[in-house]
Amino acid sequence: MPMNGSDVTENGEKGDWEMGEKDSSKEEVTWEDLRAQVKRLSLMSRNFSSREESTKTIHCKKCNDSTFRNIEENGRLFSIHCECKETYEIRRRWERSGYSEVLKEKTLANYLVEGKAKPIHRAKRMAMHYIENYSKTGPERGRSIVFVGTVGAGKTHLCMAIAGELMNRNVGVEYLSYREAITDLKQNVTSSVNYKKAINKFMMAPVLLIDDLFKGKITTSDINIFFEIINHRYLHKKPIIVSSEHSMNRLVELDGSIGSRIVEMCRGYIIHFDDDTLNHRLNS
Repeated sequence: MPMNGSDVTENGEKGDWEMGEKDSSKEEVTWEDLRAQVKRLSLMSRNFSSREESTKTIHCKKCNDSTFRNIEENGRLFSIHCECKETYEIRRRWERSGYSEVLKEKTLANYLVEGKAKPIHRAKRMAMHYIENYSKTGPERGRSIVFVGTVGAGKTHLCMAIAGELMNRNVGVEYLSYREAITDLKQNVTSSVNYKKAINKFMMAPVLLIDDLFKGKITTSDINIFFEIINHRYLHKKPIIVSSEHSMNRLVELDGSIGSRIVEMCRGYIIHFDDDTLNHRLNS
């Protein structure tokens, strides 16, 4: 009866077709062998991935967005978290919130300035300068940027565009919609554990986008909660990207501690839209 690759003879020896081959159990497996095998398996995995996955943008070249990297130490291989892990988790929160699509739509390329007033042109130039400066120097001195004033001038658009560019460069930008965040934080204030977890993501994020600061009715509780976030980021030199319908003077009037910290953090990058003629929605 013919034997296949799994057949053995009565005395336990392999069939004649494997005669002359080495006993693999006696071969020493080296680190080079293991690395070569891992490389082959990785290549096979990539080859079998779907077309959609193979064309997906890779944000981190160190780990190919796996959030883990292999390192060798004293002849042993270890897996460690990649530096991009925090940014990856922030990106997932954008996706779960539904704001990731807005992030894709609001770009510098489609913030149109042709035929618009000079402040619109200047705002876009400042946004571009901020991105390039951040990429060169990192979060130096917690340098931040704020867009204030007229409704409909594209403040949120520019904030989102900056966030998108930084995220594409693997900088984590957490999104904070002022009214939504304040409501959520106040709902968790009775539980110290839940409150700390909810507020920490805003305090600790590499960059924080604050959209529509002080929108709507403002209470003492709102001010106290938000001071925690701004003060922490101010003290730890963590950048913010801010939009608000209020002028800088008005922000300082609403709360001097918060307003003055924002002024200091955003020095050199304070963009005013103080003319109703700048309203994109009314003049498009």
